[in-house]
Amino acid sequence: MKADKVQFKELIPKYDYFLFDCDGVMWQGNHLMPYAIDCIKTLQGLGKTLAFISNNSSCSRVHAAEKFAKFGFESITPADVYFTSYVTAKYIRRKYPWMKKVYLIGGQGFADELAEFGVESVQTHTESADGVYDTSEFADMKVDGEIDAVVVGWDTSVDYQKLCYAGVLLQMGKHFIASNPDIYDPMPYGIAPGTGPTLITLTTITGKEPEIIGKPYPNQVNTFMEDKGIEEKEKRRILVIGDRLDTDIALGRNASIDAALVLTGISKMEDVEKAEKNVPKYILESLKV
Repeated sequence: MKADKVQFKELIPKYDYFLFDCDGVMWQGNHLMPYAIDCIKTLQGLGKTLAFISNNSSCSRVHAAEKFAKFGFESITPADVYFTSYVTAKYIRRKYPWMKKVYLIGGQGFADELAEFGVESVQTHTESADGVYDTSEFADMKVDGEIDAVVVGWDTSVDYQKLCYAGVLLQMGKHFIASNPDIYDPMPYGIAPGTGPTLITLTTITGKEPEIIGKPYPNQVNTFMEDKGIEEKEKRRILVIGDRLDTDIALGRNASIDAALVLTGISKMEDVEKAEKNVPKYILESLKV
């Protein structure tokens, strides 16, 4: 399959639903990407349905909408946001309606989304008296037996004690659910660990594989379609736009929707030329309309 290099304006008449990745497409760190606001304004003016999908699990939909507003985007509401914090929480409520409490390795925004669906998240436990967690304290660890699952997202404060607590719960047979499998996250200085290394550690010590919700798996698209009442036959009118072959374009393939790669982020033209399965339908230099 060969990708077509096109301008964004050529795609507008072909689709009714546009799903945008955020980092590398809408913004890069604290910097707004060129043409992003004009692109969104144009689509909004034409009555297109927009959504913003990200493997980011650290903020709630409300906080994500506030971030869009700070960048200067207009009329983007929490209902337009499909970050993994929301999608994972909704997935848990839909698939495991009996779940009441989870152990969360993740941020407050993730906890807020779980709470919206009636799921209590436990994020703290007994601290070591001297600040150093040793093997004797691990042997005496008491866990909350009412916890139904270990849920993992991006957590900048993940430490040995959290891994021990989560590992014990998983060895007790609790469910294992993850917001996304990303090994790394791009930063201005290079790359930093994502959620993936935490998952690998827990899988290595327990032998349990997580249920992964975010990209490249199709749950964000499925949730978007469910929320908006979009029928299966309308999938041909959905386009996902992202900057990574391994997440955004793979999402398109796994969800059976068309995908466009914009060359403003991680994946470049040479990556497309070497790709064997995650090949975009379209290639965009930018979001210029």
